[in-house]
Amino acid sequence: MQWCLEAVADAGRKWLVTIESVPFVIGRAGDCELKLTDDRISRHHCEIRISSNLLWIRDLESTNGTYVNTNKIKCAELLEPNDIISIEKYKFKVKGVRASNSKTPHETIHSTLSKETLDLSYFEPKLQMLLQDRKVTPHFQPVARFSDLTEVGYEILGRVDDEDLPSNPSELLDMAACFGLASDWK
Repeated sequence: MQWCLEAVADAGRKWLVTIESVPFVIGRAGDCELKLTDDRISRHHCEIRISSNLLWIRDLESTNGTYVNTNKIKCAELLEPNDIISIEKYKFKVKGVRASNSKTPHETIHSTLSKETLDLSYFEPKLQMLLQDRKVTPHFQPVARFSDLTEVGYEILGRVDDEDLPSNPSELLDMAACFGLASDWK
């Protein structure tokens, strides 16, 4: 599945932006994957991540917020096809595209828009079972004071080895937080 953002630039003129690398950062800064020119948009406004064909968006503490379907997002939120992302005057529709194999990176490829929706409820029982059965491997990471690099404590990070779940800890934690399970492992 290839993910795209469809924007309406002006009366009837639509354009697509392909999410090719992640994190896919949207903002005013020149290093953003999607650069938007509006002073009300933060330099690094929000980011999109992909995990196991799931698309997530997270606001990067922007001044004016990021909205999905008119709701201001407060934490990482799952995106589904046809969701509308609003960043000030810009609006983007989320599109899932299945593309045929191209022979060269410059070849035009045929694509079909996917109508399937993503059901996050599939993951909830699996996450709950991993937590309940204690199948989360703890990794201890030192926390250091920046000024003198003195260790002041340890952070415990949980890792799971499951092909159906994201391997990236922050993505897994975001998914768990959506179910209210982020701090259940004791």
